[in-house]
Amino acid sequence: MVDWHKEAVRLSLEENKNAREIYDILKNIDPELKTLGDTRGYQRVRQYIKKYRRKHNLRRDCAGNDLTPKAVARKSSYSFQNGNHIYEDIIEIIDGRPITPQVIMEAHKLATNEWDVIAFTSNCWQQQTAGGGKIDLCQSKLTVKPKKQPEISLADVDAYFDEKRFKPIVPPTDYKYIDDGEVLEVTYVDPHNGLLAWQNESGENYDLKIAQERFLKCAWDIVNRCKHKKIKRIILCILGDVLHTANDNQTTEKGTLQSVDGRYVKITDTTEATIVNVIAILKSIAPVEVVWVSGNHSRISEYLVMRSVEKSFSDVKFDIAPNPIKSIKIGNALIGLAHGDMPKKNITNNVDREARMIGGIKYIEQHCGHFHSEITTWVNGIIVRYLPCLCSSSAWEHQQGYLNFKAMISFVWSETNGIREYWVNNI
Repeated sequence: MVDWHKEAVRLSLEENKNAREIYDILKNIDPELKTLGDTRGYQRVRQYIKKYRRKHNLRRDCAGNDLTPKAVARKSSYSFQNGNHIYEDIIEIIDGRPITPQVIMEAHKLATNEWDVIAFTSNCWQQQTAGGGKIDLCQSKLTVKPKKQPEISLADVDAYFDEKRFKPIVPPTDYKYIDDGEVLEVTYVDPHNGLLAWQNESGENYDLKIAQERFLKCAWDIVNRCKHKKIKRIILCILGDVLHTANDNQTTEKGTLQSVDGRYVKITDTTEATIVNVIAILKSIAPVEVVWVSGNHSRISEYLVMRSVEKSFSDVKFDIAPNPIKSIKIGNALIGLAHGDMPKKNITNNVDREARMIGGIKYIEQHCGHFHSEITTWVNGIIVRYLPCLCSSSAWEHQQGYLNFKAMISFVWSETNGIREYWVNNI
C-alpha cells in the first residue's frame, strides 16, 4: 500500500502540485483518505503538506513558484574555543532578506532548536560581478554552543502524532440528541499540575494527587447538577497553564525555577489521565467539545499533552491548534477565550472583531485565567471574566501575599437568551 504522506510530499516538491491536485490523485489509491470524504480528506492532505513545508522551510507563492530562502556560503572558517563553535563567513544574500543568526545557522546546516547563539556580528555590502551586475554580500561571525537539551517545536509534536495511528481508549457514546437543550460551558483554568506546595511553607498542601481529586470532584458535581436539565452539548474550555513547568529542569518556558511534584514524565502522564477521565465523565451527560488555549508556563508541553488526550477519543471534537486566542459561538452569543497574559486593554480586540465579522451576535464575553482569582470587568463595552483556578498558592505567591480563589466556574447558555445559570464548584 502506498504511504500517502510520502507520496503527497513527492507530488508537492517534485511535481509542484497543489493540495487539491494531490488529494484528487491520492483519494483513489488510499482507503484512509477515501473514507474521510472530500472535505475532510482534502483538509488532512492540505494540513500535512503545510506543516511539512513549514518544518523544512519550503515556501512558494500563490502561483507555485519556489520562494525558499537560500543563503550560500562563499568563504568560511571554523574554530572551536572553550566549548564554543565559531563560524566566520562571507555570505551571498540570495533573496535580499536581512541576515540573522538563523540564516547563518541554516547555511551551515545547524538546527536552530539544537544550538544556542552566544554572539553574532555582521557587515553587509554590495559587490559588482564580472557581468556588470551586483550581488549583496555579508561578512559575519557567529558563535554557538549546543543546547543542554534540544527544544521540541510544535512542528516536531505534529510530525510525531501525524505519523502515529492510535486506537481510542474511551469507547464512543450513543447520545440521544436534545434539540431544545442548553449548552454547558465548563472552564478548566490554571490547574498548574505538578506544582508542589507544603502547608507549613505555603499555608496549604498541593500536589498531583490533590489536583486530580479537585478536578474529578468538580466533574462529578456537574453530573449531579445536570440530572434534571436538558443539556444538548458541553464545551470544555481549557484556558492554559495546565502544567506548572515546561521541562524536566523544573523551569517554566522563560526559565523560572519552580517546586514540582516528581519527575516530568509522571506529571504529564497524570495530567493526561486526569483530563481523559474528566472528559469521559462529561460524555455521560452530552456530546463534548474541547477547546484549549496555551498559557505562559508550558506552551509546547501542554500541546503535547492535549494531542495525546485527543487520540483517546473518537467522538469528541477538539480544537487544540496552538493559537493562544480563540472563540466559541453558542447561538447568538460569542465567547472569546484566552489565557489572559496580555495587556488588559487588548483583551477584547479579537472577540470584538470576530463578532462584527460574523454578524447577528447579541451577547459577547471574554473568558480568561492567569490571575488565579475571579474578576469581572468591562473593556470596550464587553464583559471580561477572569476566572478562578483549582490550584493552591505556591511558596512564592504565598510569601508575596497573593491569594488563590479556588473554584471552577461553569456557565449554562441558552442559544437565544445568553447566560441562564452560573455554577460555582468551590474547593
